[in-house]
Amino acid sequence: MERLSRALKFIRNNHYIKDGVILLSGNGFKMLIGFSLNLLLAKFFGANNLAIYGTLVTISLVMGNISDFGYGNTLNRLANRHRRLQKEIFSTIFILKIVLLIIFLALFYWSIDFVAANQKTLEGRQHLLRILIFLIASESFFKLLLASLQAKRYFKRFGVLLILNNSFRLSGVIVLYLLKRLTIESILVLYMASFIVLIIANCRVWNFSFKKIFKIIPKVTQYAFWVWLFIIFNTLFVRSDILLINYLKYDEKVIGNYALMLYTISLISLLQMAVFTQLLPKTSKFTSRVDYQNYYKDIKYIRLGAVILSSVYIIILPFLLKLFYSDGYDINPLVVFVFGLPYLFSLFNEFNCVLLYSMEKHRYISIANALGLCCVILVLFLFRDRDPKTIVHVVAAVMTGKIVVDSYVYFKVKQCLRSLPE
Repeated sequence: MERLSRALKFIRNNHYIKDGVILLSGNGFKMLIGFSLNLLLAKFFGANNLAIYGTLVTISLVMGNISDFGYGNTLNRLANRHRRLQKEIFSTIFILKIVLLIIFLALFYWSIDFVAANQKTLEGRQHLLRILIFLIASESFFKLLLASLQAKRYFKRFGVLLILNNSFRLSGVIVLYLLKRLTIESILVLYMASFIVLIIANCRVWNFSFKKIFKIIPKVTQYAFWVWLFIIFNTLFVRSDILLINYLKYDEKVIGNYALMLYTISLISLLQMAVFTQLLPKTSKFTSRVDYQNYYKDIKYIRLGAVILSSVYIIILPFLLKLFYSDGYDINPLVVFVFGLPYLFSLFNEFNCVLLYSMEKHRYISIANALGLCCVILVLFLFRDRDPKTIVHVVAAVMTGKIVVDSYVYFKVKQCLRSLPE
């Protein structure tokens, strides 16, 4: 009993866990609502239309993360380090983001025909990509809003916005379905509206100050570049699979089946990102092994809980998919289970990624993701002449890439720790 009391006291007084519960609860509800949304869309659309939707969402995510330019994490990090310059840091990032976003979206608009021609599910659907431009822009500013809330430690509002955003989407999809207006176009507009409404409702969070702004630009740019590079490689590694199998002209039904499996498994990936986002602002640059040991002591409950929950989820997921999607989808429980296993190691390894990040070893994470991406591309191209192209080929490629990424990060953490003083 005394041991339990000490454990509860530790949890109550631990700043990682206190703020972590708020952030993870917001992210948790957001993930559950988003998970429900994808399940409904999978049921409403069927494999072929889900393939189109999945491709568009993937492009939106990739382009949205690239158009963040690393400024979200940069704002979070620098504003916490330099509290007195918070307004100036935000103003600098806001201006740089607008300029770069305009240039980026102009280039994307110019390349719409090329993108459509190289994605099987988007052939002849350039109008969807044009709508996607506005979705990318609104999502990019929404992410900056979330980063501003975290920098100001408005964790509760941060969580509420995530929940509201996905709740708005889920409710809208149900209404559109009941009105028989559920199309890809209407969903893209609905998603865009969910961002815009929340941005306008919280615009007072943004306080501008243009003092010393030009002196901060070099520092912001230097830090943001490495963060951006990490985000690009991480996003491409995580989401390249859908784009690659489109490029290699996999059958739309195979793409739809894979998208269903990916969306359900990605609940674990979202948990990884939530953990990463929650821990990163609270980790400082470690200077000794003692810092590292204290860090793991502080987060051990978060780490253990996240891995256990994900393990249970992976075990029951094949049965859930078989139960709810036996019609319209080809579901192999064994493939789903095997596909989910590397995600457990990735979640376990996410804490090592945070450690590398806090030690400002971003390049190792970027290198790991680049190597993983190369593995995915290589394996998929080895299977490109196989007929028929099956979901097993995609699973093999993604699993190979994830094993390479996590192994590289794990060994680099051990190497970095050996260089730290006792």
